[in-house]
Amino acid sequence: MPKGWGYRIASLVLVALLGLTLASAFFGWGLPGTAATRAAREAIARRRGVRVGSSGGRYAGGGGPRFGK
Repeated sequence: MPKGWGYRIASLVLVALLGLTLASAFFGWGLPGTAATRAAREAIARRRGVRVGSSGGRYAGGGGPRFGK
């Protein structure tokens, strides 16, 4: 091989790894299964639900009925 091909091969390997990383992020490869994902989303929704609504006339999130308006 001519001189300098090692850098070209190394750069091609790095570009291929970058492409694989971007593709896995875009397509969701390597993420947990659907049951685990669904359970995580439901847990987040339950935590979010605590801050919504009122309890005994007082808002659970604090700040009163006109908070943030």
